[in-house]
Amino acid sequence: MRRFAVERPARNQVVGYGIDTTLGVTCTQSNQGRFEARVELLFEEARSGERFVIVRPVLVAIGNVEEHRDLQPTAPYVVPRRPKEQRQVTEVEEGVVSWSQKT
Repeated sequence: MRRFAVERPARNQVVGYGIDTTLGVTCTQSNQGRFEARVELLFEEARSGERFVIVRPVLVAIGNVEEHRDLQPTAPYVVPRRPKEQRQVTEVEEGVVSWSQKT
């Protein structure tokens, strides 16, 4: 079961342009993994009473810190070389080859 919760500020808290406001978001999860949700913030313009919504994604990774550290790369990723072009088979000799005859 996954559950996200937002710690709401006071119901009538005034939020204004240029004023930092902090919201706490917690996730309760019984399984490890990556989870996604969204936070919807409903605002009301004080003068006009007009409402608007700001929606932001919330991404959560839940796991064991030691395991995460152990799984980090130990060297930069190197793109493997492409194999050289293989010869195209143009002739096929019919028959059965036993494993002992194959070289």
